[in-house]
Amino acid sequence: MFSSLSRLFILLLISVFVTSNVESSASKEIKSIPLVETRDGLYALDVTINDNTTAPFIFDTAAGISVVRREFVRNIGVDKLSTTRKVHGLLTTKNVETVRLDKMQSGPNSYSGPAIVISDIDAIDDPRVQGIIGMDFWAYTQNEDRYFYANFASNEVGVAEKILDIVSHRQRKAIEWSPLSPSLEDENIIVFPVRVAGLKANAVLDTGIDFTVVNERLAHLLNMKRRRTISENTVIDINGNESVLRTVGIGEIKTRHIRWSTTRALIFDSPAFEFLNLGKTPTLLVGLNSLHDMILIVDRKHKKISFLPANYEPAKHKICTGSRLDCKNSPVTSHNRSEFFK
Repeated sequence: MFSSLSRLFILLLISVFVTSNVESSASKEIKSIPLVETRDGLYALDVTINDNTTAPFIFDTAAGISVVRREFVRNIGVDKLSTTRKVHGLLTTKNVETVRLDKMQSGPNSYSGPAIVISDIDAIDDPRVQGIIGMDFWAYTQNEDRYFYANFASNEVGVAEKILDIVSHRQRKAIEWSPLSPSLEDENIIVFPVRVAGLKANAVLDTGIDFTVVNERLAHLLNMKRRRTISENTVIDINGNESVLRTVGIGEIKTRHIRWSTTRALIFDSPAFEFLNLGKTPTLLVGLNSLHDMILIVDRKHKKISFLPANYEPAKHKICTGSRLDCKNSPVTSHNRSEFFK
């Protein structure tokens, strides 16, 4: 986990005060977009900018607006930057420059609108990657499609109108839903209720990191009510600066039907949590370390989410306590019909 800690200092968990004016178009063809693994363990998809240059962009569900490298923008001949906007990252709130892109295309999806410009010293670790695809891309390209999904077993992402465009009939029988958390400042960010070691919390889905982060409020409750130890670790960020990061043991994270076993999480209060109205409540970021071999499905019409082990088999024996599914080869420790929220 700690090999990825330096990304904490460059992660953009971005939410923007100004609603983007965007133009979009979308094919009715159902087509998944391949995801490829980057050298820092994240996932990227190929994006074509202005119909002439294609490059990998990080798939990041915790970014409210897409991002491009400054040098990449210059190389494709887009050098006119727009006015600055205020963004809320993990470490700070600051004003950043934006650029309007005439077209961002990936698979059947195309999008026209603003993107945040970052310099190379701020940038993603993998030099091949030229930006971040945020949730604005998916929100404004396929408004009519009901489902947004990502399959981390077959490495693909997309949108679909029917659930059977995403999963098989057999898998459909295993789908159970959890509600998305309402009344967020940025409705495109995926937030859902969970329990962490039995404590109620909100989880922000973040495919831009491969570890778990909890805020100070949740860490305090874990320490006081569950006697979980808090540790300190010294790390060096990408600029060579030494910092002390704190971690806490968290144990299980549960939705209504999924239980993840997670050992430790970073402790950090983010300005982005405040912007999303989550700063005073127990909150965590659920990263890619919890999503291996999983299918994520968001029902945007009814505001609910499901996590499904991609290679499940109907359980002949209860391999996972209380489970009706075989989760032997999954990071999920069980998948059941628990009604613990009642």
